[in-house]
Amino acid sequence: DILEYIGTDRNPTFNLTLPLTFANYPYNLSYALNSDQKRHSYAAFAQTKYAVAPGLSATLGLRYNRDKFDSRNSTLFDVFAPAVVSGTSENALTGKGEVDYEITSRNMVYASVSRGYKPGGVSNNSTPVLVPLTYKPEHVWAYELGSKNRFFDNRVTLNTAAFFYNYQDLQYQEEDPVPFQGGVSNVPKTHIWGAEAEGSVQATSSLTLDGNVTYLDGELVGDYITLDPSRARQATLAAAALGFGAFDPYTINLRAQQVRNTNGNKPPKLPKWQGAIGATH
Repeated sequence: DILEYIGTDRNPTFNLTLPLTFANYPYNLSYALNSDQKRHSYAAFAQTKYAVAPGLSATLGLRYNRDKFDSRNSTLFDVFAPAVVSGTSENALTGKGEVDYEITSRNMVYASVSRGYKPGGVSNNSTPVLVPLTYKPEHVWAYELGSKNRFFDNRVTLNTAAFFYNYQDLQYQEEDPVPFQGGVSNVPKTHIWGAEAEGSVQATSSLTLDGNVTYLDGELVGDYITLDPSRARQATLAAAALGFGAFDPYTINLRAQQVRNTNGNKPPKLPKWQGAIGATH
């Protein structure tokens, strides 16, 4: 539940009488959302590992998901529009396959492919122009090569991996031309790749040093048109300078024009380098 008032009164009042109508609508009520959401998720999974040959093993796992999401969103107590009732449901079969090879008792290499899944749902909006009321499930194929190692009587560990992720319908937060009507949407295709390394050194009986580093890169693949949030904000400021409010048709139309094709762009919130170093005494 969200209830927002706005104003510059020295002593503002916050009176709200339900049921709300145009006759008793508070002068300083700017936004209200009453959202009732229910999610049911069922899953079953199994995984097995088989020794193919000395030092060589294979792992196979499968998981079945059934997800159902129901939502009722009421904006401004249904004064301007009725409540929006919507829902999604989906079935998903995911899994993992991996091959491990122990070079020695302290050195292992592996290759894996796995299928991941994030269910869809309903955004907390009711009258968007661009953002859909419901969003699709997200799927990813993940491919990984790596090694795990211990050296010097297990005093040193070093693990490395390289990976490639192929996303379908990547979920992200999308801005809408109408204020407060943003929500979750889907980028049709996204590729992310990188490499990482982590290790630790037991320097003395009481001092351990550890660290990790990750390199990431990626791109949004294919044509996809969506609203640029930074340009939309600038459009809002430009309209305000002309005396138009955030909900005026002129402002909404100006914001709606700030769409861009994301083809080739980098995925959001993707740092190129990240890492950490630490010491434990």
